[in-house]
Amino acid sequence: MKNNEDTLSKQIYQEFKQNIELHHYLVGQKLPSIRTLASKRKISTTTVLTAYNQLVLEGYVKSVERSGYIVKPLPTIPTTSNPTSAFTHDFSPGKNKTLDEELFDVKTMKSMTNKVYNYHQHDLLSPADPFGEEMLRDQIQKYVLKERGVTCHKDQIIIAPGVQFLLEILLSIVKKSTLLTTPNEFQKAMTIFQKHQIKIHHTKTFKEMPKYDFLYISPSNVYPTGEVIQMDDRINIINWANENDAYIIEDDYNYFMRYNAFSVPSIHSLDHQERVIYIGSFSKVLFPGLKISFMVLPIHLIKKAEQSMKYHTQGVSKIDQLAMAHFMSEGLFYRHTKKLFSSYKEKNSVLMKTIKQLQIEQLCKVTSTTSNLHIVLTFYDKKDKDLFINQCNVHDYNYQETHQENTIIFPYEGIKNEEMYAVFSALFTFNK
Repeated sequence: MKNNEDTLSKQIYQEFKQNIELHHYLVGQKLPSIRTLASKRKISTTTVLTAYNQLVLEGYVKSVERSGYIVKPLPTIPTTSNPTSAFTHDFSPGKNKTLDEELFDVKTMKSMTNKVYNYHQHDLLSPADPFGEEMLRDQIQKYVLKERGVTCHKDQIIIAPGVQFLLEILLSIVKKSTLLTTPNEFQKAMTIFQKHQIKIHHTKTFKEMPKYDFLYISPSNVYPTGEVIQMDDRINIINWANENDAYIIEDDYNYFMRYNAFSVPSIHSLDHQERVIYIGSFSKVLFPGLKISFMVLPIHLIKKAEQSMKYHTQGVSKIDQLAMAHFMSEGLFYRHTKKLFSSYKEKNSVLMKTIKQLQIEQLCKVTSTTSNLHIVLTFYDKKDKDLFINQCNVHDYNYQETHQENTIIFPYEGIKNEEMYAVFSALFTFNK
C-alpha cells in the first residue's frame, strides 16, 4: 500500500511540476486544496500532501498559511542564440566521430554476455588476472598470428582498458628516458610519456635516426596521412633498435582500413630480436564504449611484467573480456571486421564523389583518402581554413588542427552516406 501511495504522489508531483513549467499554472495562482484534490481523485490526503511538499522543496510553490499552495516565480535561464543550422538532420556535437549504429549488432554482443553469465559463473566469482582473462588472451594470440603475423604466447599478452593504461604498465617495466615519434603524434599516448618526464623528439625520416630508447609508430597506417612505412625503412628501424638497445612500440590501431590495397604486415612479424612491443585495440573496430586494448611484450620482459603486475588491478571487467573471447572464438569478430571494411569502403567512395561534386579541391589539398576514417585538408588560403573551422563550430563538428600550416584533420566515420553531400555542402558553404 505504501509503494502505491508513493507512486501516486510522484505522478501528482510530476503533473503539477510540468504544468507550472509550461505556465499552465501562473505565478500567484493557487493549486487545488489538498482535500479537494484528494476527494476528486479518490486518494488519501497524505498522498497529495507528499506531492505538494516535494513541489515546495524544489521551489515551484510556497505554502501560505490559510491560503494554501501558491505558484512561485521561477528564474529564467539565459540562452545563447545560435545561427540557424543549414542541416535538415539532427547532427549532435561530435557525431562525425561516432560509429554508425547499423554497423554493430548489439544483440549479438548481448548474447555473448548472456553466455558469460550462463557458463562462467565460477570465473566471475574468482579474482581477476592482472594480465587479463586467459580465454581472451588465447583468442588474441590466434587472431594476431593469423591477421598480423605476430608470433607470441598468450602469456606475453597484457589486457587493459586502453592504450594509455598499457603505456603506464610498460613504463613501470622498462625504465627509459627518451622517445622518437612522427610529427603528428598520437597525443593521448604522448601525454603518458610526458607524465613520466620522457624526452620526446620528432623524426621525419627513418634513414638515420639518433640514439633513443623508444620509437612510437603506426607503421601500417601512419597518422594522419595513412601512409605505409616502406620495407627498407622497416628494416632500418629494426636494425636501429638492435644497435641502440631500443624498443619499437608498434601501435597497430587501424591496419585493416585500407581501400586501395591489401593490409600491410606488421613490423613485429619481421622482428627476430624481440625489439618490438605490439599494441592493438578493439575500441575502434567495435564501439568506443568497449574499452579493451592489448599489448604483446617481448619474452625477456615477462618476468619483469609479472613482478610489476602484482601491484596492478585489471581495469577491464571479466564480463567484457569473456564476452569478447566468445565473440572472437565463434568467428563473429572476423565477420564484423569484414562488414566494417566493406561499409567504410563504400562510405569512402561516397566521400570522394562528394569532394569532386563540390569541387572542394579548389580550396584545399585533400589527402588520407585511401585509408583511415578521416581526411586531411590542407587549405591554400588561411582565410578559407578559418571559415571552415567556423562552420565546423557552428554545426558542432569535430576537427583537429595540426602542426602543419593551414592543415585540418576531419573525421567522417559517423556521417551517413545519404547525408555526406549535405554535410560537406554546409561545411564548405563559403565556397558557393
